Amino acid sequence: MQKWIEADKLALLDWHPMFTSRCPNCEVTIADQADYVARICGAWDFGIIPTPETFLLFSTWREVFDGFPLLHSPAYAAFRSGFG
Repeated sequence: MQKWIEADKLALLDWHPMFTSRCPNCEVTIADQADYVARICGAWDFGIIPTPETFLLFSTWREVFDGFPLLHSPAYAAFRSGFG
């Protein structure tokens, strides 16, 4: 039986799929992120306001916004304004 020290047990919480709900074989690509941005922007363009969590998430996705512009979308412009 393997002995775990306390630090190892705590580190397990950060990466193990049972605790993170992340699939280790299911990496999200930048294209997946861009698709999600397009869907959220499209919904907002038609009046469905994103959640505060979405705003927080998108604040860390500058690379996606730079690489996949949605120039026709007012929602995209609003999200972009958050990058300064």
